[in-house]
Amino acid sequence: MTTTDRPLLGRRGSGLAVWGLRVVALGGVLFAVALPVHSLTMAGGSVPVSMVPGRVPRLRVPGLPSGVTVSAAADAISLDVARLSTGLRLLTEASGVVAALAVAAGAWWLAGVLRSVALGRPFERRNAARLLGLTGAILVGGVLAPILDDLAGFAILDRRGLVDSDSPFVPTMLHVDFAPLLLALVVLGAAEAFRRGAALADDVEGLV
Repeated sequence: MTTTDRPLLGRRGSGLAVWGLRVVALGGVLFAVALPVHSLTMAGGSVPVSMVPGRVPRLRVPGLPSGVTVSAAADAISLDVARLSTGLRLLTEASGVVAALAVAAGAWWLAGVLRSVALGRPFERRNAARLLGLTGAILVGGVLAPILDDLAGFAILDRRGLVDSDSPFVPTMLHVDFAPLLLALVVLGAAEAFRRGAALADDVEGLV
């Protein structure tokens, strides 16, 4: 009995995935460059802020039945400031720039892994390093970028005198999402598997 080991994507599918990831990488770089350039053309900027739970405003929504109200989500408030210094304007875009560069780098490294797999060289040594780079990109984009948003929000609240006890806003300094951490651990495990596969492949070649 013969079995056919068919790849999940195939050569054509892998090729399309590789080029798609490279387009994403290029788009991420262009977006990261465009964000600060755009911020320099504006006088002010916006940052996400969190409001004290007891002071979350209710929204006026017509047609609601008696006893039903709608409030702005505590984690979806945007603070708009008409005029900011150049440094603060750039800081408001730092999170987007870092996230875009992380997406670009991660897409580029993943494209390299898929290309080597499509060429029949899944355990070439560079794949482990590429997956390590992808792990770093996930951490930077998923953990560091939101923290930069928090830092920007705190800086502008502090500059406007809105960090005292009477302020309706809650300064947040460490907004960490655990989902990127878990994903990074999964990719890190894959990097170790590829590293060991490459070492095993080298041992097999040495025996031939």
